[in-house]
Amino acid sequence: RKHYSYIYKSTGDIKHNLLLSTKPYRKIKKNGKGLVIKNVKLSKHPNPKSSKDVYLMTRRYQDNVNAFGDVKKNWQFHPYDRLKVKKVKKGKWK
Repeated sequence: RKHYSYIYKSTGDIKHNLLLSTKPYRKIKKNGKGLVIKNVKLSKHPNPKSSKDVYLMTRRYQDNVNAFGDVKKNWQFHPYDRLKVKKVKKGKWK
């Protein structure tokens, strides 16, 4: 994938993850129609070395283990962002 991902669960060779983006929305096509889906803005970038604005995509992904390169370490979500991440993981973000 082109985006950084936050892996929150691992089941065998399948990794459950959320994607991070620098764009406030994403465009998809569904049933021949173009839809614009808003991403969730985070208070702070989880990478301590970056100061860019970052957004969390509201879709949950499942990828094979070999779809990931090096896993980013010592990234931490801001306490305000943890609740947002938790809601997206459970599929309750509106």
